[in-house]
Amino acid sequence: MSRILRRSLVPVLLGVVLGGVFAFALSRVLDSAVRVRSRRELLEKLERLSPEFEEDLRTRTQPAERIRQAARQAGARVTLVAADGTVLGDSQVAPDRLATVENHGSRPEVVAARRDGTGFGERSSATVLEPFVYVARRVGPEAAPYGYLRLAISQ
Repeated sequence: MSRILRRSLVPVLLGVVLGGVFAFALSRVLDSAVRVRSRRELLEKLERLSPEFEEDLRTRTQPAERIRQAARQAGARVTLVAADGTVLGDSQVAPDRLATVENHGSRPEVVAARRDGTGFGERSSATVLEPFVYVARRVGPEAAPYGYLRLAISQ
């Protein structure tokens, strides 16, 4: 009896190990596919929203209600960042707290948007303390942008 048990134990253990490796590999592939799809959807939303906020960025106005409305429509956090990095509005920050929000000019997605037109980032938000996937888009002329529109979805 013990000989039969020993002979069947090896294939069972091998099956468990290979199943675990397969499950791990499959989860990585699915995570990557979801991340790519999320980024593409955020880019499409940015394309539609950017013209709405061009004048606000040019004049440095703070359209708090329109930002909250855009966030509801996009299903994402919306941040309006002036060319110098000053946050003009954020759908998750009360307008009276904007002065305390740190400058976003050095955020990776904003730096990449300044350089390439669009940029991505993934990190925990220093403002609302949640992990987000970010995408930012330069608004205005390449040589002298008015600012950046940024969308974020929770990880």
